[in-house]
Amino acid sequence: HKEEEAFFVGDADGKPTGIFHTTGGAQVGVTAAASAAISVDEVLDLFYSLKSPYRKKAGFVMNDGTVKAIRKLKDGQGNYLWQLGDVTKGSPGTLLGYRYEVNQAMDSIATGKKVMLFGDFGKYFVRRVGSPAIGVLRERFWSDIGIAGLIRFDGELGDTAAIKHLWSTYKIAKRRV
Repeated sequence: HKEEEAFFVGDADGKPTGIFHTTGGAQVGVTAAASAAISVDEVLDLFYSLKSPYRKKAGFVMNDGTVKAIRKLKDGQGNYLWQLGDVTKGSPGTLLGYRYEVNQAMDSIATGKKVMLFGDFGKYFVRRVGSPAIGVLRERFWSDIGIAGLIRFDGELGDTAAIKHLWSTYKIAKRRV
């Protein structure tokens, strides 16, 4: 969990350069309109803000709160934008036909937050430095044995155009397009 958080919000100071880092991180794809809540149109704007070559391997990432709000968005016919996968076949749920991942390190919907990512996450590179070190802790006056581990890694977005984020200025509201 800590590694995942570092890869998203790491500040490059003793941590990986996170996807949200101000320099070297994902670019703004769309900013929610000041006069309205985040809408289906803004999710589409985020989608199309990513150049088409990157969309081939792209996916969405957001936290549970954003997933819940986005799942409530409907088109003009009252159909949900979010389509669930076929549970009997085990296919994943999609948004605009693209897979999504839930990551609690993502910001919750609030003013001035980066609440959704869309892009090719294969362009984010993780490097493990050395081998993991694992040690057993045996204390003379303690009946339990502990195990401690250490692993060093770094991460960086190799192509900042490969991932875009949605900048939230207002809360998502139930709204039909």
